[in-house]
Amino acid sequence: MAVVRTGSDRLRAYQEQKDANFRKGKFIPYVSLIDDGDRAHFRIVSDHNEEASEESGASSSLVFGDFHRKQGISVRGKSLYHEVLCGLDWDEDNEIYTGECDFCNDDIPKRTKFMMWVYVYNYYHRNQNTDLKNPWEPVLINKEKVYKQKVQAFQVWQDGYYMQQFVDEKIDSYHTLVDRDYMVRRYGVKKSNKVTRSLTESQPKSINDILDPESGTPILTLAMDLPSLYDIASGEIETMDGHEVQPVFEEVALDFPAEEIFGEEVEGIDDLPF
Repeated sequence: MAVVRTGSDRLRAYQEQKDANFRKGKFIPYVSLIDDGDRAHFRIVSDHNEEASEESGASSSLVFGDFHRKQGISVRGKSLYHEVLCGLDWDEDNEIYTGECDFCNDDIPKRTKFMMWVYVYNYYHRNQNTDLKNPWEPVLINKEKVYKQKVQAFQVWQDGYYMQQFVDEKIDSYHTLVDRDYMVRRYGVKKSNKVTRSLTESQPKSINDILDPESGTPILTLAMDLPSLYDIASGEIETMDGHEVQPVFEEVALDFPAEEIFGEEVEGIDDLPF
């Protein structure tokens, strides 16, 4: 018997408020490449370690580690997941893991990933927006016609071990991640489990010269107020104002599988949100 934090009427009210929060952008936004050919054009504002962040003036350092992928089934029968950083620490001297992790104790699988803050300029898509009232601007990238979706906002970029190899190459070449723009592109149709991504970079340009169009403020200045990446990765906070989401409903037992309140639904077990 499943346990959720509401009865049916209150669950509906809570879900409506949650949806409103997502529309207003209160919850942590992630870079999301859904279909084949989708691209995200961004500037990274988290450097590769604390020393590099101090030298470059980056707002934070990326988080790299093992993430547990909690899986379940929604009330509509779809797979969902929610990822949380593993609580174990690697002891390099003794070559063992130390600490406690409830997810490890429950044998929940984990995968190596990284997480960093980026300022997304635009997304580019092969197909026009299905919402014809808000069409995207057609543009050319390397003679290919695509449709530009303006974003101009901070989002968390999370990817896995293989993309980390591309990121490491950039670090070896440039010794920083914040000195130029990057473009990540998805290869693989929507809902496919066989997805790869590429990473390309532009010529260097000082991050101090990049302004947020709406406020006219340097994006690096704005990035200083972003929530802690570590707190996001560990599941401590889930909103842009740095607070943990706390449902106020009592726990009620139901006789059907409960949908995780903060899980994201996906069609396939290995389908990633980017």
